[in-house]
Parts: sequence; C-alpha cells; structure tokens
Amino acid sequence: MKDLLEEAKAVMLGEAAAVKNVKDLVRMLQSSDFGMSKSGGNGEAARDSSGNLVIKDLCYIGCTAKLQGMIHDWTNPGGTYAKYFKDAYGITFSRVKATVDDEGTMYGKKVPMRDGSVLTLTLSVNFN
Repeated sequence: MKDLLEEAKAVMLGEAAAVKNVKDLVRMLQSSDFGMSKSGGNGEAARDSSGNLVIKDLCYIGCTAKLQGMIHDWTNPGGTYAKYFKDAYGITFSRVKATVDDEGTMYGKKVPMRDGSVLTLTLSVNFN
C-alpha cells in the first residue's frame, strides 16, 4: 500500500513540475483531458501577448450569468478549476478581463451572431 501511495505522489509531483508557465498550462488545457483546443471542443484556451491565460466559450442564452459562472469557476477558491489547479499544481488565477462578444472569434474564425456569443475570460496566472 505504501508503494502505491509513493508512486501516486511521484506522479503528482512530476505533473506539477511539468506545469511551470502559462505555455505549459495552455498545452495541458488543450490536451484530451480538458479538450480546450483551437480546433473545437469544450471551449478554447490560449496565451495572450501579455502572458495571461485566455479562456473562451460559446453561449446562446443567459450569457452574462454563464460568464459569471466562468469567473467563479476559475477565480473563487471553491470554484471547479480554481480548486483543481490549486490542489494539484499550486496555481491560482486572478481575473484581468471578462467580455461577452456577439461576433467574437473562436477556433480561429469569426463566430456569427446566429451561432451564439463568445465569452472571453482573461486570467493572470500565479504559480505559487
């Protein structure tokens, strides 16, 4: 039993060591586990020119409320992503900017209004 615990701990430490910067974090979010790629899936994750993490998602109804939920999930200590990344990697997030754009870009192309609004959440990443 102790060997299994040690092995699990080594895997966690290895994963944590692999996430050293925002570029590594984006790569992780674009993996199949999270599916936030530029080619489609569960939203989009990217790094902006300032080194911030940019999360995008599509929304059809209740976009302001959905954006507030995204902010909570990423920045509130009890939020889904915030708790996961804090516990697993010691990473915390702070909101830089949050927008709802009726004709924004996602997956590398402009999204027409009939296809929904683009929610964009820009976060600074703190590696603790």
